Amino acid sequence: MSDNFFVDTNVLVYCRDLASVDKHVRAKKWLDFLWRSRRGVISIQVLTEYYEVVRRRKMTTDVAAVEQDIRSLYSWKPISLGTTEIDRAFAIRSEFSCSWWDSLMLSSALTLGSRYFLSEDLQANQVIEKMRIVNPFDVSPENVL
Repeated sequence: MSDNFFVDTNVLVYCRDLASVDKHVRAKKWLDFLWRSRRGVISIQVLTEYYEVVRRRKMTTDVAAVEQDIRSLYSWKPISLGTTEIDRAFAIRSEFSCSWWDSLMLSSALTLGSRYFLSEDLQANQVIEKMRIVNPFDVSPENVL
């Protein structure tokens, strides 16, 4: 396992969500840390969910800015789902009772060798195959490492 952090969709969304000031600030702090340390990883699923959520919630009218957000994350080499990830997601969903979409992201994170999974939607500090769930709105990067 590497010390990289898989980033769930909600972290990216809060970077755009100016209505939730505290979460916006914390999400930005995490993303800044991940860019500087080069420890951020992501999946295609997260990028597509991010686009959909930001557009559906009308967080911006600047579609080009959202597209640029996504393109900038291409440098994190987003993983696509394959049969290996889907089979692992079946097992994760069964063992941990996660939603199907979360199971797919967790599976992708494990394929990438992530040590941490940043999400507010899952149980903080839960460990799935040696990968720890971290709620980025409860803890700062300095306190995780």
